[in-house]
Formats: sequence, structure tokens, C-alpha cells
Amino acid sequence: MFAKDDYLTEPTSPAAYQQVKIVVARKGRVRLISQHDELIVCGGDAVTIPAQTEFQIIPVSSSHLTCIFIDPEYAVDLVYWQYRSYLTDRTDARVLAERLYSGIHLLIPLGHHLRLLEPALNRMIALSRLHDFSSHSNQIQGLWFTVAHTLSLCGGRLWPTPTNLQQAPTPLAEPTLLRSEVLQVTQLLEQQPERRWTLQELAEVVHLSPNHLAAICSRAWGHTPRVRLTLIRIERLAHYLRETSIPVKQCVRLVGWQNHAHAVRIFRSRMGLAPSEYRLACISYGSETSGYQSHGDGLRSTDKQASEL
Repeated sequence: MFAKDDYLTEPTSPAAYQQVKIVVARKGRVRLISQHDELIVCGGDAVTIPAQTEFQIIPVSSSHLTCIFIDPEYAVDLVYWQYRSYLTDRTDARVLAERLYSGIHLLIPLGHHLRLLEPALNRMIALSRLHDFSSHSNQIQGLWFTVAHTLSLCGGRLWPTPTNLQQAPTPLAEPTLLRSEVLQVTQLLEQQPERRWTLQELAEVVHLSPNHLAAICSRAWGHTPRVRLTLIRIERLAHYLRETSIPVKQCVRLVGWQNHAHAVRIFRSRMGLAPSEYRLACISYGSETSGYQSHGDGLRSTDKQASEL
């Protein structure tokens, strides 16, 4: 988690970040433009920008913005603990988070609450400048929960303080700009996870060498395209198992795995259950509760054959 101040008099360049971005307009007026949306954000407003969404900010007048960057894995963990009684596992939490927060820009009018938030925002910025999240994580997270609670009171569907943060991933310390090549590879893998992608094929699409592509993807995601495709396939397989009655072996083939035993081993290592066990657990859970039922794409994964990802 990271917070910083921006004082804008000129338009920013279009950019996408790996993190979810919360922008609090403290003074002035700006236009926030993305591929599908355009918002007017005035002093006293806050807006959420989904991860991996390219956007541009154009000041209408001299503007003061505070920007908070939140790692998407950390956001999923907060959703998981908030809705724990309704979710089977973190895959459900990821699906719910994507349904609530991806593809939209949520505009939140703060009004007089902005003055109450300013001390927390200023302290988050000061601690972020130290570039030492580990030493100040409790303070930063406590300040974030204060901000999130206020945003929720003003109509924003953000995450309140979770009751437990066990197994919470360490949030990234600083915002990470995504290169257009990384965004393009992400889209290719998510749109066609069943394809036997090779690193060479992906590199040719984005006009980079395989080694260069692997390096920039690892910096952006924290793992290689091979691992990214594996995670995508696991998510998609979990979705099919949870939301359809397609036979397990057919689900495995649909997400791109030809070796059933290999798929079972990879899925179990991530989810703690074999695919057939996961389906039975979802059926059993559904019979016990009428809570949230997910309808989005699930997690995702890869083959380890030498010639493909």
C-alpha cells in the first residue's frame, strides 16, 4: 500500500497500474478519462480505478489529488474476510471483488467528511515517503481502514476492517506502472487460456524478445507468463466446477490441460482440494447456505511442457 500527493496543472500521460487506485480530490476539478468512461471529479470527491485500467487525468483547474495504491491481492484478501460467511474460498472472493470493482469507476462524494479524512491522508503520505512498509505496516493499514470506513459511509462499496488478516499477502510498497506489452499479454492469456501458448509466440505478438518479455512480466506480476497462465487456468477451472455441471475431465480440457493427472496436481496445490473434491465441497456448501453465489471468471494456470508456457 502506498499513498502520494499530486498537484496537477497539466494533463497526465495515459497510464495503467498493477494496483487498484483510490483518488481523493482535495482541491480543484479534473476529468478522468479511460477507454470506456469519463468522469468529472471535483474537490471533495473520491474515485476508485480498477487495477490494470489505463486512464488519463486532465485538470480543469489547478488541482490537488491524493492517490492511494492497493495491491489487488491484498484487496481480494480484504473482501474475503469481509464476506467470509458467504464465500467458500479465496477464489470466490476474487470473483466477488472483480464483480464489484473491475470495469467501473466508483465516484464517491465525500462532502464535509473530506476535512475529517485529511489527517489520515496526510499521515499515510508521510509514512509512504519513508519507503519502509514493513516497519510501518500497522500504522498504514490502520489509517487505510479509517479512510475506507469513511468512504463506505459516503456510499462507496469499499472494504471495512477485516476481523483477521492471516495469510494476507504483503502489499506492494510502491505503485507499479504496467507496460502496454504486459497488458496485451494479460489480455491474450485471459481470452484464450486453453491455447498452448509459448513464450516465443507471446513475444512475437508484442514485438519483444522472449527473455525481455519474461523479465518485464516478472517485474509487473511477481511471476513469469508460465505461472500467470497457470493461475488463469486454475481460476477458470474453479469457475466451471462451481458454476456448471460439465464433467470434471471435460472442464480440465476446456481450460487447456490435456494431462488430467497434471491438472489435478496443480489444482490441488493451489486450492487444497482435487477438482472433484472442490466440486463436491461447492455443492455441499450451496446446500447449507443461500449466501453469495459467484458468476464471474475464476483463478488461472499453466502447463510445464518445455515447448509451451
